[in-house]
Amino acid sequence: MMGIMDTRRCAACGGLFLASLFDAHACQHADAAIGISGVTVHAFDDGAMAVIDTETKQAMHLSKAKADQVRDFVRMFDQRTEPKTLATEARDIVYGDREQTHGEPGKNLRAIAAMWSPIFGVPVTEQQVLLAMIALKVARAINTPKHRDHWRDIAGYVLLAERAGHVSPND
Repeated sequence: MMGIMDTRRCAACGGLFLASLFDAHACQHADAAIGISGVTVHAFDDGAMAVIDTETKQAMHLSKAKADQVRDFVRMFDQRTEPKTLATEARDIVYGDREQTHGEPGKNLRAIAAMWSPIFGVPVTEQQVLLAMIALKVARAINTPKHRDHWRDIAGYVLLAERAGHVSPND
């Protein structure tokens, strides 16, 4: 029996994936990656995904948003297929352990806005909190422009804005 963290390699590209998830992984070759445990994953052009149990013939369709969450989760364990960049580091932080330490993003942003409103004497929105945090990081980057943390945090706040629903998905 496979453990939670057992890994296998994709036959199409050699990338690592969690075997216990669905014996396929969300890479460019997901359509070609058929798992040995009787589960097939099909990735569609629109970003959606279908997971099919080949024994029972039951299928589960995942919307693009849900499929992206699965891909992001799998990507955290598949360090070989994607180089570490500011964008991937920010994504791993925003979609990783920060929710455990900071709480659900929208709730956290609302709490910050509620605390800042009486301090500044005006209503503060979640979007203004995000913009202020980005501005703080830009100000710090001006002082030390090569410091990686500033740039990663800026990317993280942009991702957080999207994750919290403050960015239109198709503009």
